[in-house]
Amino acid sequence: MKKLFPILPFLALLLTACSPGRHDRMKQELAALQAMNQADSVLTNDSLAQALADYFDRHGTPNEQMEAHYLLGRTHADRGEAPAALAAYHDAIDRADTTAADCNYHQLCRVYGQMADIFYEQNLSHHQLHCLTKSTYYARMAGDSIMIASLTAHMMTVYDRLGMNDSVIYAFKKAYSLFTSLGYPDIAAQYCGFAVKPYLNNHDYSKAKEYMETYESMSGFFDEQGNIESSREAYYDLKAKYYASTGRKDSAYYYYRKELNDGSDFNNQNMAAKGLAQLFLQDGMFDSATVYALYSYDMNDSLYDRMTTRDVANTQGLYDYTRHQKIAQEEKERNEHLRNMIILLLSSMSLIIYFAMQAWWYFRKKRKKEILAWKKLQDDLIRAQSDVLSLRSQRKVLERIILQNNVTSKAIAADSEEIKMQHDSLVRQLAEKEELVERLHVDLQYYIKKEHMAKKSVEEKIMEFAIFQTLTSKSHRGEKLSEEEWNDLRRMVLEVMPGFNHFLINKRHSLNDIQFETCLLLRLHVPQSSISEMLGVSAPYIQKMCKKSLKTLFGEEGTGTDLYKRLAEIC
Repeated sequence: MKKLFPILPFLALLLTACSPGRHDRMKQELAALQAMNQADSVLTNDSLAQALADYFDRHGTPNEQMEAHYLLGRTHADRGEAPAALAAYHDAIDRADTTAADCNYHQLCRVYGQMADIFYEQNLSHHQLHCLTKSTYYARMAGDSIMIASLTAHMMTVYDRLGMNDSVIYAFKKAYSLFTSLGYPDIAAQYCGFAVKPYLNNHDYSKAKEYMETYESMSGFFDEQGNIESSREAYYDLKAKYYASTGRKDSAYYYYRKELNDGSDFNNQNMAAKGLAQLFLQDGMFDSATVYALYSYDMNDSLYDRMTTRDVANTQGLYDYTRHQKIAQEEKERNEHLRNMIILLLSSMSLIIYFAMQAWWYFRKKRKKEILAWKKLQDDLIRAQSDVLSLRSQRKVLERIILQNNVTSKAIAADSEEIKMQHDSLVRQLAEKEELVERLHVDLQYYIKKEHMAKKSVEEKIMEFAIFQTLTSKSHRGEKLSEEEWNDLRRMVLEVMPGFNHFLINKRHSLNDIQFETCLLLRLHVPQSSISEMLGVSAPYIQKMCKKSLKTLFGEEGTGTDLYKRLAEIC
């Protein structure tokens, strides 16, 4: 009997914890926290949320456990702790009993929806799409038509990020139909803005115009003067593209400038400057085109510096670490020996990480100046090559004018003389820039040899770049690259294959855009069949461009395979 005495306090404590009064209080706390969440209040008390999750794990139903872990995830999310939030949402999913008749499918739908929001912030589009698909499934199980419509509309943004043009249109039509049938034509109209871009990409300008008019008249986002509400100025970029594509350049200029003036965020500035540069270039206004092109270049440079790829990887890594730590903790409670082994393993990993970080900081400090010099050399070469292309274009224009004047009349000899002087000045500038490009190219080659960057083969170095992995994946699926991915690809080619980059840039004036991009993708081992899908043209057209490029670049007749072999010889 004496052996039972030490157990009695524990039993008393257990009975107190399981008493009806405590259980009711914990249910009230859970309901209060859920009410705060539904009122969009910021949840910051992670101690309370964790206590509720721990309590209902021991004493709650599957629905209560799922709700408690969901609210714990919401609390972590409001505190900016994305990895911990993802772990809590996974725990909520694990607690759900989808085989039970009373399973709270509404709650399960919200769990996946919140996970999708986190993946959106981290630019993990495939993960986001998976969660939205799951959320839609459970919304359908719950019979929530409004939620289904809303989730379908959210899929449009994911498909847009992934460059899946037809899927954007499909999701839009479905969401538009659902909202309209549910009696929400204003909400349906608000999503018409998303439909404009894919229809412009498909050159379906009548449909683009139709949805622009619906968006402007029924969404409620525009005032009486036709100005869109703040933070939505990106729509002006779509409207400008529509007018530019339908031959109304004055209107295109107007909306690009409106976006530049009214849209204060980085993307508005970048898109408007790029659009204006393209219009001025088409109209032969090279000075204005250069100004806006340089501004857009600076914006792109800033965008590159702001890339969050490392943060995304760290977030995913922290999330994985959190999940493994939780599993280790559960194993520790079941087996003391395993607990000690895990502690030893983590301690060893900590020491390894510590010494690795020390070594990395030492190397970083030692190499900082060299890396800065390397990047500056790359940027200088890119700018100089861009200047060469611009000057060559201007020279062609002046040469056509001179030729035309010589043919038509001698009465404008004075004007011709002035144009010839401009031409001669342009030729001198071009020679200086070409000399600069050659000098920078030589310096780049010298730097590569000095730093022993050529120890690995070109193909081995290419495979180390994340953008090459992305290219390989997208080429298999026939998906288009985003503008940011094209920029990453060109930077990789400049760094790993400076000779090929130099060769292709020097021949740029002889190639159209499709030929240039085809040569670049061929050199990176993308099959012709995949190139046609990635560039949105037919396979026979790509074959024709390959033959033409082979003749232009090497003066030879042959097929796309022959072009690939010749390009592969250049590093």
